[in-house]
Amino acid sequence: MIASLDAHIVARLARVTVKTGSAAAAPVKVYPIDGDRAKGLTIFPCYALCRTTPFKVNTARTKTMVDYITSGTAAATDTVISYDDFESAETDTGVMEYTARDWPTVINLFYQVDIFATNTGHATDLLTMLFEAIPYRYTAKISDKHMYFSLDGTTNLDKLAAPLFRTAVRYRVEEVPLHHLATKTISGIKDIVMTGNTEA
Repeated sequence: MIASLDAHIVARLARVTVKTGSAAAAPVKVYPIDGDRAKGLTIFPCYALCRTTPFKVNTARTKTMVDYITSGTAAATDTVISYDDFESAETDTGVMEYTARDWPTVINLFYQVDIFATNTGHATDLLTMLFEAIPYRYTAKISDKHMYFSLDGTTNLDKLAAPLFRTAVRYRVEEVPLHHLATKTISGIKDIVMTGNTEA
């Protein structure tokens, strides 16, 4: 889920276009969270994404004593003895097995989007368009799960002698589910045997 969230943010940022010189407007360069970034000169202007601090478990939303169960696709058929008439029976079809795992741990993630530019025009435009791409209180839907963005702060890191204009914008992303890898299998429909006492 974390990798999907990273890719979602990068895709949102890549929708921003920028015009440099006489060339037509083109998607801005986005540096993702990736250890395999190509070495070389940074392409300006650009966005760079990173995670700032370790995640934080949302204890209010994490259910430690609940299983998350999904049904399998295979079906099974068994004979069910009638409760009223032990001599009659009918068949019943159901799921052969279920997969159970601990309820996902819900965490909050902390991201930072750095804006790099070599002139104030691009720096201002990219900051403005960042809040269009990822607005305050933005809600992302990934794999049928909703995650909520909120602005966690901004920092100006300009180096005017370079010149390099840099603004760091921090986001908090809440309700990110982490599914557990360990699973167990629960059998579905089984032989149902009913016994009863008969009067002499």
